[in-house]
Amino acid sequence: MKASEVARRMGLPLRTYHHFEGGRAHIDIERIRSFADATDSDAHAILTAVLIGAPDFAAHTMDNKLVSVLISGAQRFDERLGDRLTRIEVARFIAATRRMFDDLEADLSQRDDEARRWLADRFEPGD
Repeated sequence: MKASEVARRMGLPLRTYHHFEGGRAHIDIERIRSFADATDSDAHAILTAVLIGAPDFAAHTMDNKLVSVLISGAQRFDERLGDRLTRIEVARFIAATRRMFDDLEADLSQRDDEARRWLADRFEPGD
């Protein structure tokens, strides 16, 4: 999407959008939400990338909405457990998070391997 289109969808002058995009403007949560709405991306991922100082994190996660999904899951967990949530130690959260991400990584690797095999079977050298 062109910068002019994003700026238009956000209701900003192009120059202001360029300042926002280039990180030269102060952090404005409403502007980040507006950008996310205009680009159908994840405002939580963008904010997290700013907080952890990793711009690539936003690029890697804003379309698959990873951070919003995690936040939604945490909100649901809080609603279900309430005060009982305080009894879970940080080590359990770390272990659960590692298992979740390891499982996702294994799933992605398996799908990548399946795609490579499929392509290799169909496009043998000399065909």
